[in-house]
Amino acid sequence: MTLRTEDQVKDYAREVLGFNEVEENINQGTGQITTFNQLGFKGYSDKPDDWYLPKNMNDVAIILETK
Repeated sequence: MTLRTEDQVKDYAREVLGFNEVEENINQGTGQITTFNQLGFKGYSDKPDDWYLPKNMNDVAIILETK
């Protein structure tokens, strides 16, 4: 197993999980500019690496935080 940088892990996850694709009724994205607050998690100013948030709250959501 080779060691990967945080950026390499984020890029790989984006590709594998499809965080860069456009899907109807899905809020998804990458980067550390958008805050949890902006994504609807009120009171949290932290910034996730990647996210996949369906509009239907009964569907599975993904928040990716790499270190």
